[in-house]
Parts: sequence; C-alpha cells; structure tokens
Amino acid sequence: INCNIISLLPPHPRPVSLQHPLRSSSSSSASSSSSNGSVSSSDGSTSFSVSSYTTLMVKDYMSSPALSISPYATVEEAIDLLTSKNISGVPVVSEDGEVMGVVSGFDIIALDHTPGHIDNSDGMFPQIGRCEPYGGDTNRMWGDFMDLQEVAEKAHSTTVGQIMHTAFTISMESTIEEAASQVIKKKVHRLTVLDTDGKMIGVLSRGDIMRATLSTLQSSRKV
Repeated sequence: INCNIISLLPPHPRPVSLQHPLRSSSSSSASSSSSNGSVSSSDGSTSFSVSSYTTLMVKDYMSSPALSISPYATVEEAIDLLTSKNISGVPVVSEDGEVMGVVSGFDIIALDHTPGHIDNSDGMFPQIGRCEPYGGDTNRMWGDFMDLQEVAEKAHSTTVGQIMHTAFTISMESTIEEAASQVIKKKVHRLTVLDTDGKMIGVLSRGDIMRATLSTLQSSRKV
C-alpha cells in the first residue's frame, strides 16, 4: 500500500446509526423527548430530565480531601502511593498548593526501570509504510508517533516532576454537567478541583460523575 497515495484520499465517513439496534419504532417501550429536555415513556410518565444535571455541583460529588504528591517525589514513591491507595493517578502539587500536573500509571510503566518499553527505533521520523495500519491517515499516525516520542524522552526519569502530564482543572462551584463535558472533550479520567483561591481542594473522577448520574436516574423514578 502506498501511504503517500492513501493520505491524499478523503477519510471514509463514519457510519451513522439512525436507530438503536435494540429499539424499533413499533416497540411498546418507545420514549420521546420534550422541548425541556425530559424523556417520557410511552405511558406518558416523565422518567428523566437532562436539565437535572445542571443542579448537581462538583463540590458535592468530588473526593475531598484529595491525595497529592510532590514533583520532587521519586517514581518509586509514586508507585507506592498509587498501589497502596488503589488509584490510577494523583495530582502533582507544589509546596504552596499550586497544581502542577498529574502523574498516572501510564506515565510510570513506560520508564526504563519498569516493565513497559517504547520502540523508538524509527528515530526522528516514522519509517516508510508506517501509516499503513492507519489506513493512510497520516495526521493520526503523526499524532501517535509524537505522543510515543514524548513518552520515550522521559524513559530515564526518576522523579514525578519529570514524568507528570498536564492536569485539567475545574472549579468546585461548577456543575456536574460542565465537568462531564470537559472530561469528554479532554478525554481524561479525572479533573483536579480548585477552590475559590485556585488551590486544590479535591478530585472529580469519572466514577464520581457516574455516582452523580446514578443518583439522578434513581431520583427521577421516585417523581
């Protein structure tokens, strides 16, 4: 396959599902949406309202006080914290409370002295034909290549500050709806929650958002 030719072709459009495979227009349990965002069942009862999420606050569902780690902590100390607390990542915070980043298991397992290793045999540029697994999508190929190169450059690191990645933050006064939208947009597992002074006060994870979602769905059945 000639990657240079494929890269000039327009990407294949993603198929759009017009109807859920487990639902049909003739189903007796069909639901409909109203203008206010509520979803009603066929018997006319309102089962859920999207607007409910605008009243749920981050400060009510975040994990607080939150764990944190110093940028000067060693990789071994980070591993000990993550494994002992059974968490996948932790905010990196300076002595004055400034959020500097996040360190996760992914940042750790690619280091030279840990099990995972990055193949950087390509050097500064991807080898010819490297875009074949991407169907000729050179943009996606370069994106993955640069991400792996960045990880490889940190392979010899020994402290948390050297391997941490960007932390995405949100105000404790924000809504769960705003938080969930940011998690989706940034494709992250957690958000660091800041107080009114811009200092870390907690962490909101995908699990916390799911807990808020479940609470809303259960409450809607009681209405």
